Order: sequence, then structure tokens, then C-alpha cells
Amino acid sequence: MNSYLSYIYPLNFHLEFITARYNIRRMKTLISILVLLFTFTVFADVKISDYKNYTITKTNFQLEEVSKGLNYPWGMTFIDDNNLLITEKKSGRLIKINISTGEQFNIVHNLNVLAYGQGGFLDVFYHDNYVYFSYSHNYEDRFSSTAIARGKLIDDTIKDLKILFSAEPKINTDRHFGSRIAIQDNYLFASVGER
Repeated sequence: MNSYLSYIYPLNFHLEFITARYNIRRMKTLISILVLLFTFTVFADVKISDYKNYTITKTNFQLEEVSKGLNYPWGMTFIDDNNLLITEKKSGRLIKINISTGEQFNIVHNLNVLAYGQGGFLDVFYHDNYVYFSYSHNYEDRFSSTAIARGKLIDDTIKDLKILFSAEPKINTDRHFGSRIAIQDNYLFASVGER
């Protein structure tokens, strides 16, 4: 009798295991279908923009030169009604320009910018008395990474500089640093390529 039960028990266990595996597959399939249906329902009301539906205005624009002599300008942000900050990607300079006079002022900073390939001093964004920067941070032996920093503009100098983010891992390439910055509802958003 014992030997008979020992043969039935493993067979019964095997059948229960196969049934459980089959039920798990069915459950995964059901969950996948529900996720797809939910996704389609959520995006059903989303309308894709169509350029044909844009209204055409009769506004005339006039281009006006504000300043000359910039070397590869990349990002810019207004700090008040008359002044804006511009980053020069390849030189690593931060420049304040008075848009009424065109006068330029070099802003002193101690960001460690690696201007190499697609990297350099990238975006700049002014928000709540802070200046935010994205740039390719220079580490030793030409290793770099996209970094986000912020500081305060005081007397044409960036003070209290703090690195908020540095992408990992640091790599030895000159491509795909990103980068643009936006702030909304007190959240900082930055694009950083595929890093």
C-alpha cells in the first residue's frame, strides 16, 4: 500500500504543478490584455496636433540684432526684462547681454566644463533667483557626464554653486549629452540623452 501511494503522490504533485503553471500563464495573458485595454482607453481622447488646423495670423515679425560676437551660443534665459544669460557651448563662457544696449558681460563661474564633440556648456535656466545649468562635466582622463548644477548670480559671478545631478556611469565619449532644462510646479526636468 505504501509503495502504491508513493507512485500516485508524485504524479498528483506533477499534475498540480502543470495546472498552476498553466494558470499563471493565463493570468499573465489576462493582465497584459487589461493593461493594453487601459492604455487604449486612456489615450483614446488624446488628439494629435495637425498643422493643417493651425490658424494663420497676419502678424509681421521684424528681426533685430541684439549683440554680436558670440561663439557657438547654445542656451539662453531671461533674468529680467532687459538682461539675458547665454551659454557658449564650446568656450564654456556664460555671458549676460543687455538687450537694449547689446553690451556683454562675462559671468564668472567655476563649472568644470568639458567642451568636446557634442559636449560643452549646454542649457541655462533662471528660476526663483537661481541659475540652473546643464553641461558636460569634466572628470579625469577625458571622462565626462551630463551634469545639472545651480547657483546664484551675484555681481556677475555665480556663487553658491551646487551640482544637483550627474549622470552615471561616467564615460569616455563625446556624444549624447542632451540637454535642456525646464522647471514646472517646482519640479526640475532635464533631458540627458541616453545616459
